[in-house]
Amino acid sequence: MKNIENIITNLGGTIIINSSDIFIKSKFKCKKNHIFELYNNDVLLNNKWCNICQEENFGRKFLIELGIDYKENFVIENVVFDYSFIRNDKKILFYTVDSDNKKLIIAQKHGFKSIIYDDNLEKNSKENIWNAIINDKNLFLKKIENPVNITHKCTLEKILSEEKDNTGSIIKYAPKPYPLNNKIAYGYIRVSTSMQVNDGFSLDAQENKIYRETEYRNFFLKSLYIDRGISGGSTENRKALNEMMEKVMNGDDEIWIIINSISRLSRKTKDLLSLVEDIERKKCHLIIIDLNLDITSPSGKLMLTMMAGQAQFERELTSERVKNVLQHLKETGNLRTKPSFGWMLNPDRSQGAKIHIRNEKEQKIIQKIRDYRNENEGMKITEFTRLINDNIKSPRKSKEWYRKNLKQLMEREGIK
Repeated sequence: MKNIENIITNLGGTIIINSSDIFIKSKFKCKKNHIFELYNNDVLLNNKWCNICQEENFGRKFLIELGIDYKENFVIENVVFDYSFIRNDKKILFYTVDSDNKKLIIAQKHGFKSIIYDDNLEKNSKENIWNAIINDKNLFLKKIENPVNITHKCTLEKILSEEKDNTGSIIKYAPKPYPLNNKIAYGYIRVSTSMQVNDGFSLDAQENKIYRETEYRNFFLKSLYIDRGISGGSTENRKALNEMMEKVMNGDDEIWIIINSISRLSRKTKDLLSLVEDIERKKCHLIIIDLNLDITSPSGKLMLTMMAGQAQFERELTSERVKNVLQHLKETGNLRTKPSFGWMLNPDRSQGAKIHIRNEKEQKIIQKIRDYRNENEGMKITEFTRLINDNIKSPRKSKEWYRKNLKQLMEREGIK
């Protein structure tokens, strides 16, 4: 039997009169000084408490009605969440919305799902809460502005250096086993100041954008290399960047390196060109999300040459200037090349819009090819082409899958 005194203490209340008769109500006072009467068993067994507070607090009210064994005032990284529910593989936090999404970011960082509510929401939200708990999903019962949703699998960490104010260099990497027949991607992230590190949002936002890019391109994000609070003026002190480049130079795999903007990699033309040259020498690729460009491709090299030739490039380069140049090339049609299978031209030509967008119907066909390859590893390409022709409709206007074209598609998609 639970101890009534301990429960009331945990609720922040006090017992005014504690009845020893189960048929006579006791008198209690909650932490907001509301005085009320309840049977002890209602508190011990039915999770009942102050009716006024329960009416005022949407979260507690519905947790009690759902019979959820919650804990109040759960603390992570010195941030207090209203309630928590932890059982087996379910980890859920309940709380009201905050203005800067800090709670949401911390919850996701530590593997918790979030149910974010508003005290004024309608009662019919109870079913939505219950479904979110059962299915282990986030639920935003209050509109969240620009939520950062980090879902990548790079959950293991290696600390390269740790300085004051949480600055320094770390690697986040995904545990084995790695998926078959997916291109491997590394993400590189850098913020310049300790203020940006402690804010957290800048780092998490970069992680999120890189992960979404890998999902968009059907890559597998194997590692994230992060330099926190380190200037982009030189590559010498950036241990995460140097570790990543060492992996690239000493490895045999074709790696796709993804960064959010060119300034994250380097603000010096000499260092930038040197890094790109090393990446290209290993037949790897550099993707810059803000430019929507693979900078080791022919059009990317043209862009890099144009940027490198600008006077005082070292400190004056801004993403807006590059976007204007890219926008001009897009509007004149110089970059609107015929899309590969699985992609189509984006009808939106506005500034910042991607040149190509996913053709979801063709993407499903690519996934089928990947699945067949996983089931038939080592099969010669000619025999594999016959297998694909027997099971998958021919692409676009072709009469059948041709060995050469299928091989090129598989190489492009990282299917071995």
